[in-house]
Amino acid sequence: GMMATTTRIIRVKEVAGPVGRLLSLATCRRQCEIVPIDEDSDGVQTHPDDDLILEKLEAAVDFAEDFTGRAINLRTFEIGFDEFPTGGIELPRPPLVEVVTFYAGNDSDGLLDQGLDYVVDDFGTCAIVTPVVSWPSFTKATNGIRLQFRAGYASEEDPDSDAPRLPPAIRSAILLVMAHLYENREDSTEKALAAIPLNATALLRPKRVRLGFA
Repeated sequence: GMMATTTRIIRVKEVAGPVGRLLSLATCRRQCEIVPIDEDSDGVQTHPDDDLILEKLEAAVDFAEDFTGRAINLRTFEIGFDEFPTGGIELPRPPLVEVVTFYAGNDSDGLLDQGLDYVVDDFGTCAIVTPVVSWPSFTKATNGIRLQFRAGYASEEDPDSDAPRLPPAIRSAILLVMAHLYENREDSTEKALAAIPLNATALLRPKRVRLGFA
């Protein structure tokens, strides 16, 4: 049966950043109601504000990630712990795409095999990694146990990705926040984020995974 206890991981670090933009420049321009103005010799449309728009997109994605506790940009994370917990390990930053490597001790010697040593239950919002029988014996060592996993949503620029599609509510919220930051570009990002449109946070609120957040 299901193990009663799962350990929630607080410490998590990013080990490989996102590949490709979450949303295309064309999508972002449309949201900001910007018409590309320059067409250079090779027919590529550009706009002087493109870099600014992409900067605001990044800030909007960061805001949505912090607010929901999810990984939105698809990337690789690593968690480390000193000893095996008694039960399962709840992976932070859903949605999980895959566990990449899981080892205890030396990289090659201590490699755990999915299916043989552990299973991944991704039925709930946060995936839970549990031992098939029991965790191997391990002498406590600082971050001696490490698990790398990929999490996040497919980007518009990489639709063939194995990651899930970005939920429409999160996509809409990110576009609203990005446009708001763009419209208020004279303000600092902090000041502009303090006045986020309520409809953006309303879209994100049901997607929250962190406990104890309003």
